[in-house]
Amino acid sequence: MLCLRPIGPAKPHVIFRTPLHNGGGALSVAFTRDGNLVSCGRDGMIRTWDIKGKKLAESKPQGDIVDRVAALADGKTVASGDWQGTVKLWSADKFG
Repeated sequence: MLCLRPIGPAKPHVIFRTPLHNGGGALSVAFTRDGNLVSCGRDGMIRTWDIKGKKLAESKPQGDIVDRVAALADGKTVASGDWQGTVKLWSADKFG
């Protein structure tokens, strides 16, 4: 389940309930410039989703836990970091 936590006493707003990553859940999510989400997790995968929870793209397994993901300001690039210290740059609309 992915939810936003507003600043202040308000309750989080659930965006969608989709299993983001197999075997451990998502460790990091970020909004892309076009309003989609990019996520990474313990399964070593990076995925993009539309706001309704439909999976748009998925990377191949990276071989280690991917614990950080960020959408760059250019709107075309996603950065990911894994537990081995490797940082990779990806096209936001497809993964290799």
